Amino acid sequence: MAELDSELREKTKNLVHPKTEQGYSELIMLATRLSHKLVCIHPFRNGNGRASRLLLNAILLRAGLSEIAIKKSKPTYLRAMRQADDGDFSLLENLVVNGLVETKKINYSSIHLSYPSGR
Repeated sequence: MAELDSELREKTKNLVHPKTEQGYSELIMLATRLSHKLVCIHPFRNGNGRASRLLLNAILLRAGLSEIAIKKSKPTYLRAMRQADDGDFSLLENLVVNGLVETKKINYSSIHLSYPSGR
């Protein structure tokens, strides 16, 4: 756990809002890998998945992005975590990307609802 704490502090201390596709990709890779490491350590009797998703969101927020909710079914999320156990983070990364896109859609639609057209 101390190793994860040290890695987390080091890799997230200077996060900035990504400006490029590569920047987003690097941030998502960092967030998924660190949150997966927390689950692998399994520090709690219960709630390791929730703690992992909380860590993922903390990293996104630190970089100036919105927090996300993983909207896929629990079996899809668990399959993504099992794939990550084998070193393939692609499904987990896609879940995060989809969460960011969905959050952006919700944010824009709430702006539209707040400001009716014709004013």
